[in-house]
Amino acid sequence: RPHVCYRRHHRARDLRPERRRKKTLTYTLQPGARVKFHSKKYFPTMPPMFDNTSLELVDPANNVALHISVRRYDQKIVFNNKVNGSYGEEEVIPLTDVFNYEDATIEVIVQKKQFVINVDDETVKLFRKRGGGAANSVTYSVTNSLPAFEDPIQVAVVKTAAP
Repeated sequence: RPHVCYRRHHRARDLRPERRRKKTLTYTLQPGARVKFHSKKYFPTMPPMFDNTSLELVDPANNVALHISVRRYDQKIVFNNKVNGSYGEEEVIPLTDVFNYEDATIEVIVQKKQFVINVDDETVKLFRKRGGGAANSVTYSVTNSLPAFEDPIQVAVVKTAAP
């Protein structure tokens, strides 16, 4: 099977946010690859203070090729990258009406010059690649709050799309 899947019954394969969790792949994500983050539950309730639930694609030099930050308190999703320790300019979409179901799936499709980000099978963002190398790991982290997603999330990676 051409993908790695992280499921609840294999504890070592779950991504949990107690601290920044990183799963290194045995290959880099080339154009055509897909990364699917899935949670059985999305928690839409706005927390009383700033929150940040982040999903990232990271290259071997620890540059963040794609940073997706769900910020319920600010009612937005932030997309960014980080090269040589510095974040780029944030690109933002409103959080309103993005997660429409009890569960949540965020899929990232790697293309040559951009990432296509789908939430629950709808494209919400095209994010132009801005430096760094091809990602070889995925991370999940939560800052200052309860996570936006039920713990743990499942991650499936397909190296290349089927012909």
